Amino acid sequence: MLTPERYRTSISIRAFQSGHIIYRQELATQDMTPETRAIEGPVCSNIAVPIGGEAGEPLGVIYVASYHAHAFSEQDCCILRLIARMLEEFLGRHTLQRKLTENLVEVMKDPEQVDPSFKEFGSENDFIFDIEKHLEHVQSQMAYELEKGGGTKNPVFSDTKPLPGEISFIAIDIDDQDRIARDYDEKTLRNLQKTIGQRIRDLLPALFTRYVDCKLYYIYAGRFYLFLRDFSPDVTRRKAEHLKKALEGSIALKQSDIIGSTLIIPNVSLHLAVGWYSYQKLKEFLEIEQYHTIADISSTIYRSLDSVLKLGMDDGGDVIYAWDPETATFGIYQSGDAIR
Repeated sequence: MLTPERYRTSISIRAFQSGHIIYRQELATQDMTPETRAIEGPVCSNIAVPIGGEAGEPLGVIYVASYHAHAFSEQDCCILRLIARMLEEFLGRHTLQRKLTENLVEVMKDPEQVDPSFKEFGSENDFIFDIEKHLEHVQSQMAYELEKGGGTKNPVFSDTKPLPGEISFIAIDIDDQDRIARDYDEKTLRNLQKTIGQRIRDLLPALFTRYVDCKLYYIYAGRFYLFLRDFSPDVTRRKAEHLKKALEGSIALKQSDIIGSTLIIPNVSLHLAVGWYSYQKLKEFLEIEQYHTIADISSTIYRSLDSVLKLGMDDGGDVIYAWDPETATFGIYQSGDAIR
């Protein structure tokens, strides 16, 4: 038995809960699960594929590891998806003939997306990829600065385009999901998670003038991440507060296409985490020897959001934990007050 709380590094848990194929092209040290490291050996990449999950809860996960980085291609994802369907039928969920011929075009077009309910959002893979892409831009600019005669502490403009600047993140998680599942059912909880995601997406144009610089990702369970470019820490914190206020309260869920078939979930609250990295900080990450690869740095950024959300959960929820550049720590944020 692998519990999400104890085995947070397990991509199998994340694949099971998110309805996506989870693929690590190059494993960072922090991505390895200590309990399986002795069995697996020097694994460099791995992939986890949900078994089922297209019309309900997954039955399990196919997990494959390789001693080579970048070991799995898009074609491999397609093959593993088909194998997962075969296993699902073997376990008695559906007939083999119907499942193997259902929506094969969609499987081939987007093999990573297993659960279509959240296809409108970016995935965890997309989130990691976008962080690493940004770090590569910073690395390229560092090389440009060196070529031009030394670096600078702040971003400058190159001959062709502006440098990548500061980046920030807003992580959103729903409070008391276990209680909601107990009071209603898992299907209602999943419907609530999707509704929250759609509300976040719809609020972006109203909250952010440059909302095209914001990208929304569905990570797993009731957790969503926003990736923001060129926003100051103060602006990011205030936007997180506005987003929290706009999302909380009673939420109406459409139960079916029958007119009037609506369920009201009262007193929905959230806990949020706000992270921020200056251009100079990203440069320091790339220069520190302990971070051997860009994958190590992106993993550190990604896992810091997990850790800060955990602070909000441990605090009872209904709170924002945010990064304060002046104290270089995370603390509870309230508008008009110092972070404490």
